[in-house]
Amino acid sequence: MTERSGLTARGSGFVCVGLACALLSICGLATLGEAQTARLRVSEPENSFSLLAAQARGAGSPLGDLRTRRMGPTDVELRLWYNAGLAGTTGLILRRQHQRWTAWFARVHSCSMWIPDAVADTITRTSVARYEAQLRRRCVDPTRSDGGGRLIQIDTLALVPLPATHNYARLWRDVEAAGIWTLPPMVPRAGHTMDGHSYQLEVRQGTRYRASHIERRMETEADRRIQRIHSLLHARLGPLP
Repeated sequence: MTERSGLTARGSGFVCVGLACALLSICGLATLGEAQTARLRVSEPENSFSLLAAQARGAGSPLGDLRTRRMGPTDVELRLWYNAGLAGTTGLILRRQHQRWTAWFARVHSCSMWIPDAVADTITRTSVARYEAQLRRRCVDPTRSDGGGRLIQIDTLALVPLPATHNYARLWRDVEAAGIWTLPPMVPRAGHTMDGHSYQLEVRQGTRYRASHIERRMETEADRRIQRIHSLLHARLGPLP
């Protein structure tokens, strides 16, 4: 079991004037963050690079980090990421917030830029973060000069809202029945998969968060369940972009 927190000062509901009041505000938010973290129940696999990448992409996008989003006790969210090897990564997101359902299709794009050696030799972490923020705002086609340089590369999410023409409440009940809450964090394997195809499932309700990383195989009941969940989402949320 791990615990994490994440809060912003936005929407705090009051305005302070002066340094002392600002410090009180920060301390209050930190205390609130610790209380929320203490209530969050997390189940996730250890040492899954693919899951860590999926969580980071969500956190760096308008979706936010599912583990630290402000959610009510009846709010739910499911994020299913599918790594299709060289074909790239896509995601399906289903969210109920304040009894309102929304859904998205997501596709991962790799964005990169070349920094000349004259700049790269002395570049700071702050400067790298600034370039990464620029890439998130606008994906740049990499062009490399003859002088070489350093490649800065990040993954970003292209999010496409899906029309609210489907019975999302029924879909949620069906994926719950398919076993989203009982999937193991990982499936022990006798060998390693070679095609790079895998699923990363994140699901949260209120203060309960679970995540799984499962390679695309047909060896166990968990393999069949994750593929059933993937098929349900694709069939009910389609036609997808």
